[in-house]
Amino acid sequence: MSSKRFKQIRALLHFNNNENAKSSTDRFYKVRPLFSGITKQFLQVKTTPTQSIDEVMGATTFSSHPVDLCEDEEQQLMSSKLVLVLAKTIQDLKNTTIYADNYFTSIQLIEFLRDKYQCRYVGTARPNRTGNPPLMSKKEMEKKSTPRGTLDYVSCNGVLAMCWKDNKQVTVLSSDAGVEPLSTAKRWNKDTRKEVEVQCPAVIKEYNRKMRGIDKSNMLTHLYKTPMKSRRWYIRLYGYVVDLCISNAWVLYKRDAIALLEKPMPLKNFRLEISTFALSYKNRPARMIRNTPEPFVLPKRGQRTSLPSDNLRYDFSKFHCPEIVKQRMTCKFCSTKDDLHRSRWICNVCKVALCLTDSRNCFQTFHTGPSSSSASTSALPAGRKKTCKPEEWKRNVAKKKRNLGEAYISLRTGGLIPAKLMGPPCSDGCYDKIPLATRECMFKEFWEVGDYTLQNSFLQKQVKHVPVKRHRKTRTPDNPGKMRSSMLQCTLTMSGISYPVCKQGFLNILGIKKGRVDTALKAVKAAGTLQPDKRGRHPRARTNGGDVLQYVKDHIHSFPTVSSHYTRAKSPHRRYLETNLNVKKMYRMYVNQMKNEHIVKESFYRNIFNTAFNLSFKPPKTDTCSKCEQLTTSLQAAKDKNEQDTVRQLEGELATHKEQADRGQALMKEVARHDDDDMRVVCVDLQQTLPVPRLSTNVAYYKRKLWMYNLCIYDLKLRKPTFYVWDEATGGRGSVEITSCLRKWIETEYAKGEFGKLAVFSDNCGGQNKNINMLNFYLSEMHSAHLQNIDHFYLIPGHSYMACDRVFGNIEKAIRLEGDIFHLNGYCSVIKESEIHNHELVRMKTDDFLDIVVLQKYIAYSKRRLPVKFIEARHIAFRINFMEGFLIGMSYEDPLTAVRLMPGSSRYRKSKFNVSAVPLPPKYPQPLKIKQDKIADLKTLLTFIPEDERQYFHDLFRVKESGGVVGEEADRQDSEEASDVDNDLLDYDEA
Repeated sequence: MSSKRFKQIRALLHFNNNENAKSSTDRFYKVRPLFSGITKQFLQVKTTPTQSIDEVMGATTFSSHPVDLCEDEEQQLMSSKLVLVLAKTIQDLKNTTIYADNYFTSIQLIEFLRDKYQCRYVGTARPNRTGNPPLMSKKEMEKKSTPRGTLDYVSCNGVLAMCWKDNKQVTVLSSDAGVEPLSTAKRWNKDTRKEVEVQCPAVIKEYNRKMRGIDKSNMLTHLYKTPMKSRRWYIRLYGYVVDLCISNAWVLYKRDAIALLEKPMPLKNFRLEISTFALSYKNRPARMIRNTPEPFVLPKRGQRTSLPSDNLRYDFSKFHCPEIVKQRMTCKFCSTKDDLHRSRWICNVCKVALCLTDSRNCFQTFHTGPSSSSASTSALPAGRKKTCKPEEWKRNVAKKKRNLGEAYISLRTGGLIPAKLMGPPCSDGCYDKIPLATRECMFKEFWEVGDYTLQNSFLQKQVKHVPVKRHRKTRTPDNPGKMRSSMLQCTLTMSGISYPVCKQGFLNILGIKKGRVDTALKAVKAAGTLQPDKRGRHPRARTNGGDVLQYVKDHIHSFPTVSSHYTRAKSPHRRYLETNLNVKKMYRMYVNQMKNEHIVKESFYRNIFNTAFNLSFKPPKTDTCSKCEQLTTSLQAAKDKNEQDTVRQLEGELATHKEQADRGQALMKEVARHDDDDMRVVCVDLQQTLPVPRLSTNVAYYKRKLWMYNLCIYDLKLRKPTFYVWDEATGGRGSVEITSCLRKWIETEYAKGEFGKLAVFSDNCGGQNKNINMLNFYLSEMHSAHLQNIDHFYLIPGHSYMACDRVFGNIEKAIRLEGDIFHLNGYCSVIKESEIHNHELVRMKTDDFLDIVVLQKYIAYSKRRLPVKFIEARHIAFRINFMEGFLIGMSYEDPLTAVRLMPGSSRYRKSKFNVSAVPLPPKYPQPLKIKQDKIADLKTLLTFIPEDERQYFHDLFRVKESGGVVGEEADRQDSEEASDVDNDLLDYDEA
C-alpha cells in the first residue's frame, strides 16, 4: 500500500456522523461508538478481587487542565467521581479492593465506598485530602535528622492514615491493609554508595505489588505504539485504543497459554500475528524468493533477537539450513531465564540461534510445525498398552552412532566399525591454510549434528558445481574422450570466515568419502530444496494391511463397550468390554466368523487390539450414563442405515446432553471457588449399602445380612467430609434420613460459625434428594432465620461425579484391605483409620430421624400435585425475599420460576406461614423390626464371628425378638430406591 493511499484512508476514517456533532452535547460524540463497543467487550472479562486505577497522559493538540477541586452533589472530587464510575462496573464490588494513586484518593471517597458498597480501598493521598489526621508534618518528616523508614499512623472508623518517609514523604489512606507486619525494603544510600534496608509497612508492600500490574499495562501499551500522528484528536485516541486492546488481549492470551502449559509468544510476535490475520495473509502460500539472500547482521552481545513469525518458521518451501557464526548466541527454543543454552548455529532463514548437538537438536524441533507434530500425535490412537521405544532398538542405536561418527557394532557382520577420524593432509596444502584448532572444530561440529539429512544439507551448501574455465587438449582426434563441463568448488566456513579448499582436503577434514558428497548433491531437487533420506522407507512386500486390517478393526468394533464418567478425567478415551471376554476369546470368535478367509495370526490381532484401541476388560468401579449409551447406540445404527436426518438429530441431542453434564460439573467447581465467607458449598451422596457382617467365607454369599448406610456431606470449600452412619435397624434410607442428617450438619456448622448461604449439589434420586420433603426441609430452615439463601443443584444422571465418590472409593479400598468386618463399629473404625483427612463421623440414633412428612399438610401442594415438572428440574432455590415458596429452573442457565407453597393468595407473613414452628415428631417411635428370616441367617453367621465380636448382634436380637417385619417402611424405601435414575446405571466393583 502506498503512503498516499494510507493517508487517504486515515483522512476518511470516522466513527460517527460528524455533521451531527455540533448539535450534540456529548464532547466524545465523534468517538462514542468506538468507546462504547470497546467498553462492552472489556466488561465481558471476569474481574478479580483486586483492581488498580491509574491515569494516563495522552498527547493531544489542545490544552487540558485537570479540575480537582470541583465537587458534585455527592460531595466527591471529580477525580474521585471517576473511581465511583469505574467501581460500578466491577462484578463483585463487595469483595473487591481498589488501589489508586494520589490523583484519585480522598478520605471522603474511602468512607463512601466502605459505607455504601462495603468496598475496600488502598491508595496514596495528597496531604490536603486526608482530613487532617494527627500525623507528623511534612516539614518534620523531610528533615535530614529523620531517618528513612520513619512512619507515623493513626486509625479511625476503620480507615488507616499513615505517613512514611522514603526519598520523600509518602501518605497512604487504607481501609484494607494495615501497618503490621513490618518488613524491610532495599534503598540506595548516596552517602555509603550501597544498598541499605529500611523499615517498610505492610500497606506499602501491598500497594506496590498491586499497582505493578497497571504500570506494566501502561508500559505494554506504549512499547509498540501505533503511529497515528494527526491534528484530529480522536484519531490519536483511536491509535491508543488499538494499542490498549492488543496489549490487553496479549495479557489474556498469556494467562491462558500458561494455564495450558504452553509457551506464550512475545508481544511483538502477537501484534504481527494479529496484523497478518487482519490482512488475510494467513492462508496465502508463501512465495519462494530465489537468488536473493537476505543480509543478516549479527546482533551485538546483549541485544535481543525476536522469534520469526509462524509463517516463516514453518515455511518448508524455503531452504532452512544451519550456518556457523563467529560468536555464540542464546538458543531461542530451549533457553529459559534460569537455564541459558548458547550455540554457534543459526538458521539462515529464521535468523535465530538454535542448539545443534548430539544431546539437544533444537534446530529440527524448532522447525517441526504444529501441524506435523501435534497432528501426528493426536492422530495416533491412545492404545492401552505401553508403546514401543524405537530409539532403544539395536538398529536405531547403531544408526544414531553412525550419524554421530562414533564407533558402533555392525548388524550385518557383527564387527566393530571404528569412529570417524580426520584424514591426512592433501597435496594442495589446504591444511596449512586452516589452523589445527579450526579444523578440529569443523570436524566436531559436522558430526555433532547427528542427522543425516541436515548433514547433507550442509554438504549441499558448502559444495557447488561450477563450470570448468579451461580445457586442456589431452585427447587425440582418434580418441576424443569425454570432457567435464563442471567441477566441484568446496569451501569450509568457521566464525564467518570462508576457507576455499580442494575436494580431497574437504573430504579429509570432515572425515567422509566422495560418495557421501555425490549422494548429497544428487538429492537436490530442481527448485533447490533437499530431498529427505528415503532409505529404509520402502513398502513391505507382504503385509496384513488394507482389507485384512479393516476386518480386524471392524470385528473389535463390533463388541459393545461402556465408559465411566468418574474415570474420564484421567483416561478420557478408555472404554470397557464385558468382564468374561479376553483377547484370546475375541480372536477365536474372529476366526470362526471369517471362515478361513482373511485369517491373521493371534499376535497380529493382539497387536491391533493393544495399539489401535483403548479398551480394557476390567470394568470401572463407577457407573455410566444410560442416556449416553442409548444415544450412542442409536446414532451408530442410524449411521449404518445412512439416515442423515436421524444422525443429525441424535448428534444434536448427544451434544446437548454432554454440554449440560459438563456445565453441571463446571458450575460445581465455580461455586466452590466463590470467595464468600458467608457461603457454604456441599455435595451430598449416600454410599452403596455395606453388608453387616462382611465375611470372606462362601457361606455368607447365600445368607441375608444387615445393611449399613453411610451418608457423606462434603464441604467443598473446607474439603472436609462428614459421615453419618446407621444400620437398617436404626432407620431407612429415604428423604427423612437425608433431611435429618442435613439438619444435624447445619446445626453443628452453624454453632461453629454463622453463615447465611448454602449451596447443595447432589444426584437425582427421587426417594432421597428430589422430593417434596426436601422442599419442606429447606423451607423450614428459611423460616427459622438460620439461612437467607439456599440453592440445590441436581447434576445430570450418569454424570453426577462428586467429591463424595472420591472418599467413598477410599473407604471401599480400606474395607478391601481390612478383610472381615463383623459389625457396625468395625466399619466406623475403618472409616476413621482410612486415608481421609479432616473428616468427622457421626453415629445416628433412631430418635435423630425426625418425621418431615408432617409438614406436607401445611403447604398448598402435596407430593403428587406440584404445578411444575419437578423430576426434570436442575436447580431449586429459596430466597429471603420469597419466603412463601421456592424458585425452580429446568436447566442451569434458565431463569428461575417462582412456585408458591403458602396456602391462599395473601401476602406472606410469618405469623400465617411458618413451617419451622411445627414440631417434628420422631419418625420411628420404636426401633425398626427385622424380618425373622434375616434374623435366622444372622444367627447362622454368628459361628463365623469371634466370641468377643458377637455382643453387637446379641443386643440386636434382644430388641428384635418380638418378631415381625419392617413393614410399610421397608416397602416404601424399596419403592423410593427404585425411582432413583442413577441406580439404573452400571456399577462395577474392582477386584
